[in-house]
Amino acid sequence: MIYEFSADEVLQMAVDVEVDGIEFYGKAEEMVDDVELKKTLKFLGDQEVAHKEKFLELKRALSASAKEQTVWDPESELCSYLGMMAELHVFKSKGGPRNLLAKVEGEEDVLDMAIRFEKDSILFFYSLSEMVEDEEARKTIGALIKEEQNHLKTLAVKLLALRK
Repeated sequence: MIYEFSADEVLQMAVDVEVDGIEFYGKAEEMVDDVELKKTLKFLGDQEVAHKEKFLELKRALSASAKEQTVWDPESELCSYLGMMAELHVFKSKGGPRNLLAKVEGEEDVLDMAIRFEKDSILFFYSLSEMVEDEEARKTIGALIKEEQNHLKTLAVKLLALRK
């Protein structure tokens, strides 16, 4: 098949990723004792809420035809890759945030999972940005990628400090 996703469907995948992040950070915050880590997880959860809203704004801004039209991908490479990334995202492939957090044995595990979530999100959003034709939407997604990269950096610093 030449076409697989509409712009609306692609953006909904991004919203779903953010919803998983909101759930993960909210539940993870409840599981840790360290006050500073709780604050970090709360901040990251709030960021995921803001990202979800930005993707919803992009969806609302789509024209009626963009909601029906499909992404131009004559070889189905980008759509296949994006679909695979969505399905293999850490929470989708492991049964969701609650399922993963049920296996947590400490703060290091929480940070490891959060890092995997952020890495998967960066890859997914980068792929998404390649599929978006609207320049303003592409800039918005690029800004969200930078925020996710900052989240990753914050989490990595926390994990390295915890391992010392």
